[in-house]
Amino acid sequence: MTLRWFRLNQACDQMNAIVCLCLLFFVTWVKCQGWLVDDDGCRTPDRGVGSCIGIKSCLPMIEFLENEPKPLSNRVKQALNHYTCGYTQNNEVKVCCPSDSIRIPGGGNTGSADNLQDPPNIANHRNIRLLPRNCGLMNSDNRIKNGENAGLNEFPWMALISYRTSRGPDFRCGGTIINDRWILTAAHCIKGNRRQLLGVRVGEHDISTRTDCETQADGSRKCSPPPQDVSIEEVYSHPSFDSTLLSDDIGLIKVNRINLNDVGQL
Repeated sequence: MTLRWFRLNQACDQMNAIVCLCLLFFVTWVKCQGWLVDDDGCRTPDRGVGSCIGIKSCLPMIEFLENEPKPLSNRVKQALNHYTCGYTQNNEVKVCCPSDSIRIPGGGNTGSADNLQDPPNIANHRNIRLLPRNCGLMNSDNRIKNGENAGLNEFPWMALISYRTSRGPDFRCGGTIINDRWILTAAHCIKGNRRQLLGVRVGEHDISTRTDCETQADGSRKCSPPPQDVSIEEVYSHPSFDSTLLSDDIGLIKVNRINLNDVGQL
């Protein structure tokens, strides 16, 4: 049996009907007023046909959030809330995903170069001295991507965030080294998870090996220093972070000092 949610019509056809029977069957409470939902199919707020899928799988929603000016206005947030149609088994928000682009009256609906702005010039910013002078240099001649293994120390600025679990420490999020005290990460990795946060690991290449080594072209073995596990002092998530829309999904972690000399070439 397919479960469906029906919105009550404001009036019944009194000319052709004697009795108006309106049945509303609730399985769970989700903000999906105005939609007809049967597992996959749904109606968008503008009465278009869509699919009720995880928000991370909805390309039109991702493109809209990427292009919309930040922070999102309250009007845009409220409008996007009406796309919500449930949750996955992993508690990921599901949205009624349309087949075409999402356009919201009053939103920026950016998609043209007219709305793009040049990034601010930070050369004279008072905190520029906190960044390493050689930040971002890659210690590899090959740029490996698309699922292939990265070279040893190819991306030395990457960090792993560990959490306390019933099975012991587990790496569930990543980040990027800003300097020896700060890690850039996503707000959803730290918001509401302070008690579960265990620490940050840097200088790691393969978590399944105790020592990370790589065979060179001449047959010699090149090994990197052991990874560093540093404790967390403070966490900060963006004040406008919205866990439903995943907007302003950015955060900072302050850690005990990292020895950058042992983390490849940053």
